[in-house]
Amino acid sequence: GASAVKDAIQWLQKCEAACPLAEAGVGLKLAAEDHAVDVGGAGVASHRGGDDSRPEDRATRYGKWKGAVGECIWYGRATTGAQVVEDLIVDDGVRDRGHRLCVFDPRWKAAAVRAGAHATFGTVVCIEFCVGFDDDEDAIAARQTNGPPPRVARTDVATQWDIGTCRGCAKIIRGGAVVEVPKLGKYHEACFLCSGCGTSLAGDARKKEENGYLFCQPCWVALYAPSCFVCGNKIDGDRVGTKASDGSV
Repeated sequence: GASAVKDAIQWLQKCEAACPLAEAGVGLKLAAEDHAVDVGGAGVASHRGGDDSRPEDRATRYGKWKGAVGECIWYGRATTGAQVVEDLIVDDGVRDRGHRLCVFDPRWKAAAVRAGAHATFGTVVCIEFCVGFDDDEDAIAARQTNGPPPRVARTDVATQWDIGTCRGCAKIIRGGAVVEVPKLGKYHEACFLCSGCGTSLAGDARKKEENGYLFCQPCWVALYAPSCFVCGNKIDGDRVGTKASDGSV
């Protein structure tokens, strides 16, 4: 929501500029891809793999990491890379802002990113960070020939997000793009629709609220706008003059 965005802006204004990260080698990219395939196909949200692997375990499959490794995961509907990073920095619903702190961890020297389809949330983006990483060429060749490890059946759907329930679909918000409307609540961006015609209200400056429901301007005018005393047509505008006793405006 708005408070999380303000918190992120204030935090960024105080923090030191981050050093650009190098693109990690093939091994770390495959580790990210393995986890994207794992959680995406199962439709779950977790840093733990179906085989109980952790980020450091998956990195070890394809090389040797140095110092430390870290992982950020984003879930939601397809969007731009910049929006994914912005969401991780704002980190709405995560009390300790763990994703933001991971992105700006000064230890990281390189990163690898892989995105894929997610059965529940639409898209999953796995970002692996490292201090250093040496590829294992034999392990990489075997992975490229055989594909990712087989998925293990799982049911966990826990996330770090505690954003609440979407007012549009009444389902728990587990991540991705979220719109907050004062006094009404939060919506998945995909659920932020006109109650009349179903068109998206994202970025619509003229949307209106009526009795707890949101409408685009044309629908609100058709349903709720006053009619002109002279011509009888609906008044489409934000200003209505005062009517005199004789009917003049």
